[in-house]
Amino acid sequence: MTKAARRQPPNGQRKRQPGSTKPAAKPAAKPKPKAKPKAQPDTKPSGRVMTVRSRRPSFRRTELLFTSAEPTIVREDEVGKERFDRILAEPALRCELKK
Repeated sequence: MTKAARRQPPNGQRKRQPGSTKPAAKPAAKPKPKAKPKAQPDTKPSGRVMTVRSRRPSFRRTELLFTSAEPTIVREDEVGKERFDRILAEPALRCELKK
């Protein structure tokens, strides 16, 4: 048997070449989806609305900051009925309901 015959596998198949030694390329970053446009708020708010001032220089209740210098407008449909009622019942705040 000759050297050439010993190098080739039987049935004429070729030997596989070793794989690449380079690390696999990272896939391209996917573009972030565009933000959806926010719906325009209704001009007439639904639910109750009140203006709130603090009796102290500043006061926090239900994650909202109230000051004595500037009134804060609170809408029930934005904060929820439970938080709205909690603000309304707070003795350290002066609340005026609007219609």
